[in-house]
Amino acid sequence: MKLPTTHCITLSSTLERTDRLRKHLSDEKIEYRLFTGVNAAEMGLTTINTYEVDGPGSGYIMPQKHTGLCLSHWLLWKKLFEDYQHFEDPHLVVEDDVEFLPGWRDSLDAIKPPEDWDMILIGSCNCMDKARNEVSPGLFKVHQPQCTHAYLVRSKALPILIEEQKKIWAPIDLALIFGAYNKLNVYTVLPRICGQYGQEIMP
Repeated sequence: MKLPTTHCITLSSTLERTDRLRKHLSDEKIEYRLFTGVNAAEMGLTTINTYEVDGPGSGYIMPQKHTGLCLSHWLLWKKLFEDYQHFEDPHLVVEDDVEFLPGWRDSLDAIKPPEDWDMILIGSCNCMDKARNEVSPGLFKVHQPQCTHAYLVRSKALPILIEEQKKIWAPIDLALIFGAYNKLNVYTVLPRICGQYGQEIMP
């Protein structure tokens, strides 16, 4: 696969992260557009919806940063659908801590996705210990893949993402597992070709 234009979720209040991201993408010769996301803490936003999958009856409300990230992805999907769907497909969405790993371009070029694909996680986590089925070399159907720091998405999937992820209640990767992923054909590149800056590589 060829790398499409990259849409980068970042915050106006985290200039150091944005500067690192710009340099990294420039070094990797990646064309990109910045998308200013939602800093929920700065704006005083939270959710009233509880996340109780791991603790039924706990009344747990996730931290504001997760609310902001959910909103940021949702707003970017809306923008992609409204502005680019007719002349750009697919899209690459990354978060501002993304780190393209050595050899990523060759690995991406070698991917041959099924015709039905809606999303491909090129950055993921907590996948190697889950049930998975290899559909083509390096590309897997994984049971409940996690992390959203780098994924390809087709325009045809955007209306489903927009509709299914309107409720803000769980961290974005978990919300997707319980929501839109059940209606989309989602595949995962393993080993992942994008990590997260400053974090250990999690297979």
